[in-house]
Amino acid sequence: MNKILRLVTISLLIIPEYMYASDNKEEFCPSSEKEEVIAQVGSEKITKADYRAYLQYRQIELGKSNFIFSPHNIQSFQRKVLDEIVEQTLIFILAIRENITCSDEEFNNIYKEGITLLGGEEEYQRWLKSCNLTDEYVKEQIKKKNIVEQYLQKIEKTVSVSDKETEDMYQNYVKSGWAKRTADTYDFANIIIMDFSGEPEKEKQINEIYQRIQKGEDFISLAQQYSEDPFSKRQACCYYEMPLKRILPEVKHFLVMLPVGNVSPPFRTRNGWNILKVLSKNRSGTTIPYNKMKEGLRRQLIDKKVRDNLKQELEKLQKEITVTYYQDY
Repeated sequence: MNKILRLVTISLLIIPEYMYASDNKEEFCPSSEKEEVIAQVGSEKITKADYRAYLQYRQIELGKSNFIFSPHNIQSFQRKVLDEIVEQTLIFILAIRENITCSDEEFNNIYKEGITLLGGEEEYQRWLKSCNLTDEYVKEQIKKKNIVEQYLQKIEKTVSVSDKETEDMYQNYVKSGWAKRTADTYDFANIIIMDFSGEPEKEKQINEIYQRIQKGEDFISLAQQYSEDPFSKRQACCYYEMPLKRILPEVKHFLVMLPVGNVSPPFRTRNGWNILKVLSKNRSGTTIPYNKMKEGLRRQLIDKKVRDNLKQELEKLQKEITVTYYQDY
């Protein structure tokens, strides 16, 4: 279930979640796997190829978090994968019953953004080949994911969280020690101009932005206007409480060397041109203040209420339709 709810990992390696992947169902899966049904949710059939595709997606996802598996972990993980697929299918059915669709405009925006963030059409085609995927399969998954997300957003509009709830949660975190930093962390604002191929106009653009900062224009305002980083844009073009181990080496240099309040010159990373402004350097062992945790705690409480409501809807649905497992893992 938690893989259906959008969990955004803050990272400077920008690859959209919906572009992670699976087996190419047309060219790379044996026909027997494409046709062998291992579970059925109502009229929706789940084949062995679907299972292997999702299994690969989850392994890629966990690999990015450097999670280390023991043999027992692997076996347990694989047993859970089919249950996740069934649960996602149930949520998709709920969304379809609500007449939720993915519009052509919305799909095209997501699809084009994903290709851009991967580095353009040529890089996208290379990525498809490396992951044994077809373009048609990726498009299908984007549409399904969007429909599910719209359904979850619809549920979210029915829940609310009070300030007292977030304050109580923060106090519990403080008492348990979970609000204490376990490593030095950094807060910084950033401007990213995507450039995977060394385009001269991109370098010119970032230098023009830097000159405007040097002349006194507000960094955050310029970041909100020009930055192409979709992750930090969700929080005023800033990253908060970032430990060095989660930061690219080129970025680490400026965070460590620059005093708080200073701005870096333009520099390149794998994603393109960057300018950083150091907002804060936080010492290990200190407590994160409430105002920095408030929004994250509020988000956790909202997610929990959405999950609780979703659980009730799933239980109702499972009384109406049959879920059949033909094979266990």
